[in-house]
Amino acid sequence: LQLVAQMKAAVVSSSSSSSARHGSVGDSRSSGSSLAPTEGPLEGSWRLLWTTEDSIHKLVNGQLLGAPVQDIQQHIDLSANRVTNKIQFGWLGVQLQASGPLIVKSPSRIAYSFDKLSLGLLGTMLPLPLYVRGGGWTDCVILQDGLRIMQNSRQDTLILERLTRPE
Repeated sequence: LQLVAQMKAAVVSSSSSSSARHGSVGDSRSSGSSLAPTEGPLEGSWRLLWTTEDSIHKLVNGQLLGAPVQDIQQHIDLSANRVTNKIQFGWLGVQLQASGPLIVKSPSRIAYSFDKLSLGLLGTMLPLPLYVRGGGWTDCVILQDGLRIMQNSRQDTLILERLTRPE
């Protein structure tokens, strides 16, 4: 997360440098492996290392909720067709968790829509109303060993490291 906070200056940049950065990620698609992430390697738990998503930068910098973010993770369960995003804050075990069904659209793309939102406090998860059903799709651009680079439907780039892999 420190890396995300430090990279903010690089994220808030001119549209030409942003286009160049996204072009570099797009170029890597053609040089990537022939691995089909949605056939298994994508499954497991992942930690966010870096992103171009402005809303994540605002969270990490305490601009949205005023609380420090400790960790941001994603869990993908291909057998249950579910994705769960979790944001852990640095006090009282507070966390926000959004989850929902995912659909495998291609060997490298999943589509998702969140249908559950929860607030965790001191180990207890409390359901929250979900007024807007967020979602979209993500393309896995690179998936090697413990690293995953993806682009989403909002043209953001995300870099994640593997935490766990199902057995």
